[in-house]
Amino acid sequence: MSCGVRKSPIEKAYTDYTIRREALLSFERSDYMYCEQCGAQFEPESKFCPSCGSPVAQVPGNAVSKSHIQEPFNHSGNTEEVVWVLIAQRKESFFKRKACSLIFMRDKLIVAHLSAQLQKEESAKVSSEIKAQGKGFFKGSAAMMQHWANYHKKYYSMTSGHILAEDPTNFAIQYMNIKKLIYQCETTDIDADGRSYGHQGKLDISLFEGKKIKFSHTRSHDSTIKKMMIELFGKKLKYRK
Repeated sequence: MSCGVRKSPIEKAYTDYTIRREALLSFERSDYMYCEQCGAQFEPESKFCPSCGSPVAQVPGNAVSKSHIQEPFNHSGNTEEVVWVLIAQRKESFFKRKACSLIFMRDKLIVAHLSAQLQKEESAKVSSEIKAQGKGFFKGSAAMMQHWANYHKKYYSMTSGHILAEDPTNFAIQYMNIKKLIYQCETTDIDADGRSYGHQGKLDISLFEGKKIKFSHTRSHDSTIKKMMIELFGKKLKYRK
């Protein structure tokens, strides 16, 4: 009797995306279009999707969105599913950084900022709970540290609407609006004397409108994450270890 191995959310997403990616990338005719609901291929003159029956948005003349041709579609299944959350800092200026979580969904990336006000309110709430439980200084400090270490995990069970409403500075980026995404892993070098030097990871996003958004992070190379990001962004992604 064989025992099934439970896949992580990232591994499951990778399997789903691989199936759809192979189906879509097998076609290279530039005169085809793709359904915005299910990703199925259809002729430019079609009025309804032959797969799901959704009405087709007509494009004037023979214009076809190149992003639909060159990149894999990632609208399979529930677009509200969170496949990964990356703790990061958004670069607002040369010296200014803002703590945030990057929530990767199937069709969009949401930037959820951890403002000073939100952090203050959250810490006050946890402190009240620790006090009510009668924990001493050391156990209370450990509980507070544990809370912040797992804080980002709450986004796995939240909808995009709730995340965006959490703070007025939060915003979403649709993958179709991304021109290029550079993901640089955090690395560590060791010199001749045995001293180690860390190089912070980065994530730079370039939009078709010309805007660039930059983040830093502390995640090292992970092959599963790399595969997931390739399936989400296709040729738009530049992944560097």
